[in-house]
Amino acid sequence: MPHKRRPGGRPLVLVIEEEASIRALLHRILEAEGCAVMAAGNSTEAISILGEYPDAIDLVIADIAEPGVRGPAGLVHRLTPTTRLLLLSVGTTAPADSEEATESLVLLHRPFRSNALRDRIRTLIGDFDSPAERSDE
Repeated sequence: MPHKRRPGGRPLVLVIEEEASIRALLHRILEAEGCAVMAAGNSTEAISILGEYPDAIDLVIADIAEPGVRGPAGLVHRLTPTTRLLLLSVGTTAPADSEEATESLVLLHRPFRSNALRDRIRTLIGDFDSPAERSDE
């Protein structure tokens, strides 16, 4: 299924991270890359946001260990078919990338560099113009 793109081309990313400092860091990285960002401190908040904006969110970034992200009643089952998911993991909390990756879901192990995050985002939602790229025009 082709990925949707809102007018203006800025992807909307929902970050689900319980640690405020990590949530803020991801927010800064994503905005620097040209994304619009919404944030939730847990999966309950995220489910509420997804309910309010069911078709607007292009990508969800969540910690794989966050309760409520996966499982039958979890966040994954509330995503639209065009919403992509990037799961963050630490150490051995998740299966290997090759077992987990699909067209709409990618796993990224922590710690990671901002360019690795950008590459995973582009794998999931395609190329978009970051502010640095637009300044060359």
